[in-house]
Amino acid sequence: MKLVLRLALLSLVLLYSSCSSAPPELSYFEIYPVRVFLPSSGNYHYELFAVANVFSEGGLKSLSELYIVHDSKQLYWVSRQEEWDPVDIHGEHWIGVGGLIAGDMDSPVGTYRAILVDVAGAQVERTYTVPSVPRSRGLQPEIEVGDAFFEIDSVHGRHRVMVESASGELLYEEETEETRFTADDFALNDSDVFRVTVSTAQPKSGYLFRTGPVEIRL
Repeated sequence: MKLVLRLALLSLVLLYSSCSSAPPELSYFEIYPVRVFLPSSGNYHYELFAVANVFSEGGLKSLSELYIVHDSKQLYWVSRQEEWDPVDIHGEHWIGVGGLIAGDMDSPVGTYRAILVDVAGAQVERTYTVPSVPRSRGLQPEIEVGDAFFEIDSVHGRHRVMVESASGELLYEEETEETRFTADDFALNDSDVFRVTVSTAQPKSGYLFRTGPVEIRL
């Protein structure tokens, strides 16, 4: 009987050893708040964009979720592995999680926890503290509509420009240093209304900035 028990125990140990693996790794985590200005209403709100460097011995498929938690405001968001669009840089997996919105978030300042979980339930955690909101409204890009279609008035060097049709069809999206655009730059239909959104490409004071959409009729 003792021999049977020893053999059963040995089998269980070998099974566990073959199935177990190192916990996931989260070597980098940072949050960039996006201050969004809506010209149609004159209101501001905040969204969050998170960047993380993740690793698992079993590859990305062995990871399950990334939780982002703001304990003091009792907020959390979940990003699942199948939703990720990772970028590989020098063999490292980087993921970006955007559009994180909380309707009652009047300020994004505070400490956030990122919890990376694999399919076996193992997890790793990192924290990041968002700095104070920049006071200067001059960091917000402005969209000026005129005969030239539109121009960007901004202190930032590069922007991501997005142009959509009235129905929401994406017509143009590029990161550029250009600040003046004409109708000839886009495949536009004169009978439609177009929506233009401009975002900063690089953070300043730990924040990104987005203005729009602004409606334009040719």
